[in-house]
Amino acid sequence: MRIIARNHMTNCLIPLRIQRSANFYKLIVLPALMFSSLITALACGGDSITQETAKLSAPAEPTTSAQSPAGTSETNGGPAIAPELQENASERASSIDLGPRQGGTFHRTWGDPPTLDPHLVTDTTSAGIVVEIFSGLVTLNQDLQIVPDLAESWDIEDGKTYTFKLREGVQFSDGTPVKAIDFKWSLERAAHPDTESPVAEVYLGDIVGAQDVIDGRGTITAINGIQIIDDRTLRIVIDAPKAYFLAKLTYPTAFVLKKRQRYLRRKKLD
Repeated sequence: MRIIARNHMTNCLIPLRIQRSANFYKLIVLPALMFSSLITALACGGDSITQETAKLSAPAEPTTSAQSPAGTSETNGGPAIAPELQENASERASSIDLGPRQGGTFHRTWGDPPTLDPHLVTDTTSAGIVVEIFSGLVTLNQDLQIVPDLAESWDIEDGKTYTFKLREGVQFSDGTPVKAIDFKWSLERAAHPDTESPVAEVYLGDIVGAQDVIDGRGTITAINGIQIIDDRTLRIVIDAPKAYFLAKLTYPTAFVLKKRQRYLRRKKLD
């Protein structure tokens, strides 16, 4: 970067003789003095410069480290840095088990969820946890497209009949296989008045017979539009063709639960 300095005497009139003297000093005398000073500095300091250059070019001495009895390192005879942290890190690394396990502590970074029952979820706090624990027939990917979840495939006939094929080998957390009858029981549980789901009518009301269970005050428990073909095949019939019906099944209200299991609710429906 070029810096332009301005002389504060620029606007003054300087006689021609003085200007010539100044130019001679700047062009001849000043460079000669600078060159002479440079030669003197090189002659007097040559040895020191050579010594400093030799020091810089010499290889560095290796640093020795000693291993302490506890497994921590000591550098140049000094104590190890944070030996307790190093020991704890080694213990944690050796105790890591990559295989499946049961139990443990669930750590969350938000407030207490109002419920962990999928059929009662109406808030994002509960949903954020529930969707990581439970599953349904279908789900949404990162692009908000409907993709298979526990159902590996499905067929749609006349716009009203949905036949789902469950994945093979799907199990609950206790190892019990997930079957079509579990989905039928779960959907009927969500629609039953004793469950007190505030969103069952919204997400399941399109299924034939679901509204009868919701309004039945407990006298009706079976949804006629949900049929079991075999252990891995479930058929759902809705009242009219609706392109958005599959999207409704991605909500926790349609998630599968294990029968006779408690899910932090006030009442239990067998």
